Amino acid sequence: LQKDLKDYQNLAFAVFSTLFPTEFLDLQSLSGKKITIIPDYNLQNLPFEAWTTAADGNLGEAYLINDFEFSYDYSISFKKENRKIDRGDKSISISGFAPIQFEDERLSNLKGSEIEIEEVTSLLSGKSFLRDMASKQNFFEYANQSDIVHLSTHANASDSISPWIAFADDRLSLNEIYTATINAEMVMLSACNSAQGKVRRGEGVMSLARGFFLAGANSVVCSLWNVDDRSGQEITTNFYRYLQENETRSAALRSAKLNFLKQHSLSEISPFYWSSLIIIGEQGTIKTLEQNNFWWLFYFAMAVTTTMIIALIIRKLKTNTA
Repeated sequence: LQKDLKDYQNLAFAVFSTLFPTEFLDLQSLSGKKITIIPDYNLQNLPFEAWTTAADGNLGEAYLINDFEFSYDYSISFKKENRKIDRGDKSISISGFAPIQFEDERLSNLKGSEIEIEEVTSLLSGKSFLRDMASKQNFFEYANQSDIVHLSTHANASDSISPWIAFADDRLSLNEIYTATINAEMVMLSACNSAQGKVRRGEGVMSLARGFFLAGANSVVCSLWNVDDRSGQEITTNFYRYLQENETRSAALRSAKLNFLKQHSLSEISPFYWSSLIIIGEQGTIKTLEQNNFWWLFYFAMAVTTTMIIALIIRKLKTNTA
């Protein structure tokens, strides 16, 4: 195990040293910067934050994520066009879909997805669709009413005919996503390999994530490989907690990953467990969550003020009685 981690650290440092200019190695002056990656070809399969800045020493402290906040984009022009979409006000903060069981017997049950959806929808006061309710029809009906759409299910981005995402009753194909209108602020694809797909030089990956951008999403969180259930759920839940604290999308994902690295050790600090999820597109905060926090603070302040007024009235009445 230790040899494997050491070999990875050496390889990751070699890649980092090769691709980045020499002046970039001055980490002290650049630390804390936000970095947007527009990768091409096979570089689209790599999480840059998992590269290392040293070939020796503590692996957990050598990861690039310790010094930088990462996000990804397909191109600058793509980003500019995406920002022009009017997404309007949504009636639902988050819609979470977890079929858990599938009519297609070839797909295994995903019991852990129920816990994930219930946690995140409860945290953000959203709407959950579990089992039969996680249908393709409900997805089309509610996705465009939601600021955040969270899908915890099976997916196959490498299907030779058409990539797909599984709902309880049917599969949603990539072609159907292309023609849909899903103007969500963010889509979370908690499904394996959702950032993968056929790579076209100069254009990028024809992935499920890209499909949601063409449908109108402002940002997509997706995975580069099969996510470990336990670590994926932990990082995802903390990601939403940091979003609720008004961190930007890229900062919230970084915070969730750093928290995971802090809480774990040994093999679990290897990139397999924490670096598969990446965010593509808009990095900023989600306005609905900011507004929710504002109203929470407003009501809290009102409650404190009311309590103080009542206490003063009671005190005055007691004084007058005496």
